Amino acid sequence: VLRETLAGMQPLLCSEDMEVQERAHNATALLSLILRKLNPTDPALIDSEPVQNDVTDILVQHEQSNGFDKDIADEINGEEVSPSFSGGLIEEFASLFEGELKPVAPKAQKKVPMPPE
Repeated sequence: VLRETLAGMQPLLCSEDMEVQERAHNATALLSLILRKLNPTDPALIDSEPVQNDVTDILVQHEQSNGFDKDIADEINGEEVSPSFSGGLIEEFASLFEGELKPVAPKAQKKVPMPPE
C-alpha cells in the first residue's frame, strides 16, 4: 500500500498548483519515513533522497509515543494489546486522522477558486 501510494504521489509533486505540490511533498515525506522504518532497503526508496539514521531513529515505538509505560497503559485501558508487524507505526499513523474536521469559514470558502471543468 505504501509503495503504491508513493508511486501515485509522484505526478502530484510536479503539479502546477503549489498547494498540491506542498501537500504531495509532505505526504511523500511522511510515507517515506514510515516505509524506511518498516523496510530500510525497500526499492521504492531508491529514488528518494537519503535520510540520515538519526532521523529514522527519532521515530519511537507506538507504546512509547504517548509517554505511558506499556504495562501501565494496558492496565488503564483494560485491554490486551497484540503486537503488530509494524511495531505500532500503522496505529500511530491512523491516529493522525482521528477527530472531526472543523468547518471552513464562509469568507475563507469564497476565496477558494472553483476548479475548471
